[in-house]
Amino acid sequence: MSISFTRSSYHPLSQQELQEISDLVATEKQTISNHTLNEKITRYFNGHHRIVFELKQFPSHIIKIDSSSNAKLYPDILKCQKLIQQKGWMRCVVPEVQIIKKGEGEQIIWIEQKLEGSYSSGEAKEISEKEFEKFGEDPSLLMKWNEIFSQAAEFIAATGYSDVDWRNLLLMKESLGFIDFESNAVFSNNPRETGFGLFRLLKMAPLESFSSILQVVEKKGLQGHLFYYANQSQGFYQKGFRQEETTYEEALSLLREIRTEELAFTSGLRQRHEGKTEIQIHQDILNGYPENSIERDLLEQFNAKSNYDKHDLIGCRRLYLQPFLSHHEKIYDEKDLIQALEQLKKEGVIFSWNLQTFYQKESTELEIYF
Repeated sequence: MSISFTRSSYHPLSQQELQEISDLVATEKQTISNHTLNEKITRYFNGHHRIVFELKQFPSHIIKIDSSSNAKLYPDILKCQKLIQQKGWMRCVVPEVQIIKKGEGEQIIWIEQKLEGSYSSGEAKEISEKEFEKFGEDPSLLMKWNEIFSQAAEFIAATGYSDVDWRNLLLMKESLGFIDFESNAVFSNNPRETGFGLFRLLKMAPLESFSSILQVVEKKGLQGHLFYYANQSQGFYQKGFRQEETTYEEALSLLREIRTEELAFTSGLRQRHEGKTEIQIHQDILNGYPENSIERDLLEQFNAKSNYDKHDLIGCRRLYLQPFLSHHEKIYDEKDLIQALEQLKKEGVIFSWNLQTFYQKESTELEIYF
């Protein structure tokens, strides 16, 4: 077993502690594979293609089971940490990491420093947007967030970190933690991916912080790459964005319009359900629609596809369906489906939807944004 350490004031776990983690992962292999909690495993996180969890014995660390091929990312993490120190980007944090390699071709175990912040993407989104709403009464909040977004933009421009959203960024009290390098090919020198990362950062920001990010975009000459993947983002195609036809200024105007609508949507949803947990809000919404209705069925499918993120109800996330395929349990009538979608949007339950047919009705794709 070989072990690597990051170099910083953070005190790494000892060889004995790392061996204990390795042994625990081996003995609890089936439990971990099933995402089951017990007296040793206290929490699971949304890890996408990895298993990410917390051990009771090591509450200051997050454990990730990952492909051995991702061990090559370790030097990049060190490089990012060094870059942050050199540039003085104190609003950006990359957690310390240790790696356990068990053998050639086997999975590796990442032991990541648990930062002080929100590991719930829905909670992070809600907290940040509530602070955005207070800019008028507290100018120090605007100054803080302008610095956060400016330094985050500099970090993204320098590293190419592109999978930018609240799943992969940790909201801390005074900074952002960049916590998912397994999904990000940093230092790949791909300007389109870098532009995409900056585009997604704008999609998280309040309008008041746009200029902090755009200054970096324009300083680095990335205007031509900022909207390269915009058609993949909700609302852009529907509002007339066309890659070859829309100018940079027109695309910025569309982005401001869409971001204004998003913030109003989530703010309205919070206000209508003030004081309730995310689960309570979701249940309240479900209870507003009768059994066997299309509206309720769509909401239940959304919940079922969000296994580890049910606390993330408030946030624009996607439900993807092919509603007219015969192998699905339910085949919707198109007219009734559109009517249900419009009703959900009118009542502020969903943000937007897009129904697109390619070759035949059975190939129709439905995307709903929550």
